[in-house]
Amino acid sequence: MLEAAEEGFVVALGLRPTRPETEYGYIRLGPREGAWYRGEGFVEKPSYAKALEYIRKGYVWNGGVFAFAPATMAELFRRHLPSHHEALERLLAGASLEEVYAGLPKISIDYGVMEKAEKVRVVLGRFPWDDVGNWRALERVFSQDPHENVVLGEGRHVALDTFGCVVYADKGTVATLGVSGLVVAKVGDEVLVVPKDRAREVREVVKRLEAQE
Repeated sequence: MLEAAEEGFVVALGLRPTRPETEYGYIRLGPREGAWYRGEGFVEKPSYAKALEYIRKGYVWNGGVFAFAPATMAELFRRHLPSHHEALERLLAGASLEEVYAGLPKISIDYGVMEKAEKVRVVLGRFPWDDVGNWRALERVFSQDPHENVVLGEGRHVALDTFGCVVYADKGTVATLGVSGLVVAKVGDEVLVVPKDRAREVREVVKRLEAQE
């Protein structure tokens, strides 16, 4: 990746999709240039139908890993994300990280810089990869019991007629009876129960909770 980052290019890690994932961003590939491809566009979390279309067209997952020369990224910040460029200059001038960071707008590097960069190269990863971004992803990483449940945490899970669930208990006991296809998570005094196919919507619950504090 470092070799590809020469000459003012930003390099992104791309992964060949193994499923139509709606929780990942995608990269549209251009022509191959030796060991890498030209990147021709970043697309954020699509619908299921769009994800199928992207796979048919040869798009790759955006692994969220980038390589670049410091001067290249500094120039991209100056052009496309001036608030962060100014923050870097303040840090170099001796300002404290706490003071500078607290005033920055919340924006990812994908939205703020990468989607606007004109010189992008993509190196494809040739290894197993998963972005464990929601509770359901745990069943792709950890082993399942004979009833296809994934049970994690230091707490205890008591199950009866429970199938295909993801259960996490940091302490205490979680008991399930006659359920299937759920995520059940107990963290401290907080308990989450959600169908697995809606696990990606947990962020909306978090927003609601934050608004009520």
